[in-house]
Order: sequence, then structure tokens, then C-alpha cells
Amino acid sequence: MMALLLLAQEIEVVVRDVWRDEPRIVCEGTADLPEGSRLELKIYYGAYEPGRDLQYRSALVRGGAFAQEFFIFPGTNLPGRYTLRTTFPSGASRNFPFRIGAPVDGERGRAKVLEGLARDIRAIVALADDASPDRFQKAWSLAEKAARSPECKALRLEDVAGEGMTDLCRRLKSVAAARSAFDRKAQRLLDRLASEQIGGDALGGLAEELRGTLGAVSGRKDFTAALLRLQVKAPARHHAALVELASTAVTLFDESCPKEEKERKLRQEVEPLILRLIEEFKRSRWE
Repeated sequence: MMALLLLAQEIEVVVRDVWRDEPRIVCEGTADLPEGSRLELKIYYGAYEPGRDLQYRSALVRGGAFAQEFFIFPGTNLPGRYTLRTTFPSGASRNFPFRIGAPVDGERGRAKVLEGLARDIRAIVALADDASPDRFQKAWSLAEKAARSPECKALRLEDVAGEGMTDLCRRLKSVAAARSAFDRKAQRLLDRLASEQIGGDALGGLAEELRGTLGAVSGRKDFTAALLRLQVKAPARHHAALVELASTAVTLFDESCPKEEKERKLRQEVEPLILRLIEEFKRSRWE
């Protein structure tokens, strides 16, 4: 895979997915900068977002060229869309999007990570019925492996792979006295992973159904039911937008004004929020 990224005349970057003894992402380019200038390079899975870089490297410009390698994933580079963020000595930054694999590879890679994490959670649950003295060590090993996983960080699964599985291991020690609480915690983690597996088209369909309830003030009950169906299915990263949508709609439904004006306000203020959600559902990070 090779992506030629040309955003300005003074810098040209090529990013390659390379296997040489171990997976790596190779970044090479040219820059119209003084000899010895240092570039800061950060790689993100999906779009650039402060604090969510997978790895940081720096590179020196020599003879107008620079190169650097990133070693992020242990087995194979996770397919999907990435962003290389380059920061110049002046402090200015530019983002260079690139892709590893085809969209279908991204979907398969993501599914593999989710399935592996769910398998590890079920393995910890199975240890609750294991009388061996090293069962706690086995559970902690699974949790620590997940917490260190760069794939889980890339897919924003730290709440499951980090604190979630760590808490499950703590509960394992007192599982005899609180088995139901232990099982509920495990099921919440598995439900969280299941919510990530629903496709953007399915979510978009639920959002369109929600949009269709805005035609009448009397449709508040239908709106609420459609919103609950969407909230149950939507991954956690969309919940803040759904809360904003619900808050805006409830305020308008409760407002004292003529029916026609209320319906107009619902269309004017709530429909754009739904349309924005539909666009977000269509833009999956792994596509």
C-alpha cells in the first residue's frame, strides 16, 4: 500500500505499510526546510484528535529529505484510515490522511479485534468456576494484555480493555459472594462490544425512522420510542450527540406555542441534529 500525500509545494510525503521482520509504517518525504530541521510526526487511527496519537516520532531533514518508521502493532498493521500529523519547527502542523488496506479489510480487522476482546472476557468469566490456585494470575494476564493493546486504543475500546476488564478481575476474587454482580459486569462489557458491531447503514436507518416522527406534535410518543431504539444500538461515542438531540426535542415538545409553530421548530432545530448523526454513522473510521 502506498499513499502519495501532496498538500503544499514545500512538503511531499509517502506513507507505506511494510512488513520487514515485523509490521511497520514507513514515512518518507521531502521538505523545503533548512538542513537539520526537526519534524514531529504523530500517527492517529481515523481523524486527528489531540491526545489520541498511537505513536510519536521525530525526523531530521537531511538534503531536503526525511524518513521515519513507526512500530505500532505487534502482529500486523490494523487496516483502516489513518492520519499522519506533521509539526514543523515553527509550530505549524499539517494532517496527511492515508489508508492501510481496503474498506473491507478495515471491517474484518475491526471485527477480529472485537471478537478477540469478547473471547478474553468470556475466558475471565470461565475462571470463576476454576478452582486452580493460579486462576487470578490467568485473569490478570488477559486483562493486562488487553490494556496494552494498541488495536484497542485505535478503536477507542479503553473503557473495556482497561478499567472494565481490570474491575472484572477484582470482582473475580469475591465472586463466590457476589456472582450475580460479577456476571452483570461481564455482560455489560460484552454488550458494549456488541454495540460496536452494528453497521453504519443500520444506524442510519434507525435515525431516518426517528426523523420520520417529526411530522406532528402528537408524534412525541413515537419520537421517544424511536430515540430509545437508536440509543440502545448506537456505540458509546455517539451518546453525547443523542443526549443533545433528546434535550433539544424535549424542550420543544414541552414548549407552549401553536401547533404549527411547534412543528416548524421541531423541523428547524431537531432535524439538522438527526441529519448530522446520519452523516456520522456513514463515516466509519475503518472505511
